[in-house]
Amino acid sequence: MFATVLMGIALLQADSITRADLAASYLRFEQAMEAKPPGESSLRSISQAFDSATIAFFTGRNATAIEAIDSQTRLLTGTPLDEADLWRFKVRVKPSIVQSDKPFNVTTSILRMYGETSSRLIEVKLRHTRMVKEISLGAIQTGIPGFASLSIESITLPEGQYEVTVSSGGFSMTAGHVFACKELPSTAKARFEREIEALPEGADSLLVDAVKSRIELLKDEPSEGNSAEFLANPIKLMESIEKQIESLKQGKNPFAEGQGDFWIRLRGSTAFPVRIYVPNTKATKLPVVIALHGMGGDENMFLEAYGAGLIRRLAIPKGYLLVSPRTEAFSGSQENVRALLTFLEKAFVIDKERIFLVGHSMGAGAAITVASRTPELFAGVVAIAGVRSFSPDQSFPPVMFVAGELDAIASPAQMRRVFDSAKAAGAATEFKVYEGLGHTMVVAAALPTALDWLLTRKPSGG
Repeated sequence: MFATVLMGIALLQADSITRADLAASYLRFEQAMEAKPPGESSLRSISQAFDSATIAFFTGRNATAIEAIDSQTRLLTGTPLDEADLWRFKVRVKPSIVQSDKPFNVTTSILRMYGETSSRLIEVKLRHTRMVKEISLGAIQTGIPGFASLSIESITLPEGQYEVTVSSGGFSMTAGHVFACKELPSTAKARFEREIEALPEGADSLLVDAVKSRIELLKDEPSEGNSAEFLANPIKLMESIEKQIESLKQGKNPFAEGQGDFWIRLRGSTAFPVRIYVPNTKATKLPVVIALHGMGGDENMFLEAYGAGLIRRLAIPKGYLLVSPRTEAFSGSQENVRALLTFLEKAFVIDKERIFLVGHSMGAGAAITVASRTPELFAGVVAIAGVRSFSPDQSFPPVMFVAGELDAIASPAQMRRVFDSAKAAGAATEFKVYEGLGHTMVVAAALPTALDWLLTRKPSGG
């Protein structure tokens, strides 16, 4: 095994900080909130600081946003400064997907995302998530502006998922994953495409297209800007697609017996991505919760963030099919709304009279817009920290409005005016304000009560 160390002095550019880096920081914060909820005295300041980070993200200041989020995570967890210092380094191992038991060359790079330059020796290892097996990728000395990288030639990995672990000064963290697959995603993709083309006539085109869209996620190097690609486990994805194609060959519904996560792309007036979570439940007919994310988010926001994916965890005990489309595309076209509902009816056994909408911020306004166009399709709506006016002559399903006391983006006063307009329009409405919370952290606080309220709505709108 031969190693070479490469040092660079190019400064880290803002566009080097990707959606994957923001996601890692945000999820670390949400997991800290879940593990150790703050007391009332500190909740207000944490919530306000997080909203400031949100505004930095909205305005394209990604490094500032990550630094602000990491600062709050450190306060929540009591993490020592020397350990938290590791969080500000972006660590990437390339390639992140390899063919198992076949030699490959690997490059590890470390870039400082924010803060002053610090000199420390950072060791990087790969740890198999199931086997007791660790592989050292070497140690990198930081301390210059910009980046450092380490290249190693000709290593092999047994099949499986590996955590990228980073250690320094007695502290360590997980900084990503590497997957060793039986075959590369590009090879599997070509094989799956041939099998799809050879399907017998009569296969449902909508279901076939959904499976084909899953095949498009197979990349030998996932994009850091596409969260569906970097969140998906390629080993499980290839296994799932293989089973779905076999179902199509037998003339069966490829989604009928699936559980867990599905990323698909549907087409109405435009193509739009959707993430679906099917809970492990014995229910024969599932109500549907459609979750619409806020500005800057995507179809993974509700399922990974907002209380560390609280809405996803609640799907099993509360028994609902969770569906999260890309908000802008879904709400911007009634054809896209109908394309999603048509797919859900074909792919899963759903309760068509119990389809609900939950939205945050921009997603709240989108949920109200979608429900106002076709109120007969939805049994209830929850609008969290988002506004949209109601006209007096429109019909509308029951709606709950949720505001955070400290929200400077969608204030309680704004939310109450919308509530009043909905009430004047004759809609069955409720209004809740959560004290000590701002624009984003109010979502996790509101979800358990909001979902219970939704799931008790009757098809008649009661």
